Amino acid sequence: MQKSSLLAIISAIAMFFGVAMAVAPQTVLSWYGAETDSTGLLVLRILGGSLVGKAIVFYAIRNLEPSAGKSGAYWGGMVSVIMFTVFSIMAVNDEILGGMGWSLVGLGFLLVLAFSFLIFGPGPKPASDIHEPEIH
Repeated sequence: MQKSSLLAIISAIAMFFGVAMAVAPQTVLSWYGAETDSTGLLVLRILGGSLVGKAIVFYAIRNLEPSAGKSGAYWGGMVSVIMFTVFSIMAVNDEILGGMGWSLVGLGFLLVLAFSFLIFGPGPKPASDIHEPEIH
């Protein structure tokens, strides 16, 4: 699979969940057997807005040449999905999420694999923006 196609898929996933969380947070929680108060709904809406922003960034960079900025976006995505996966595991184990919470864990693992491919997979690597000083 081409990296640009993978970024488009990641963008679509982030956009779907981002819009759903921003517009209908209680519905999203109900998919996973979870409930919250008004503060939790606000936090979920903020997270949804953040995911929409990430979706736009990943879609916008999909056809750019390799760069340190693009690499930074990949690493930011990787750290984000690792944390998402760990927190999802914790939520299922603590019975905060119902059995469908394991689908979030599975999605997290798939996204870790996707970002691993983007970072370490075949293709040109970005040139570093840090240059060694010249010795005269």
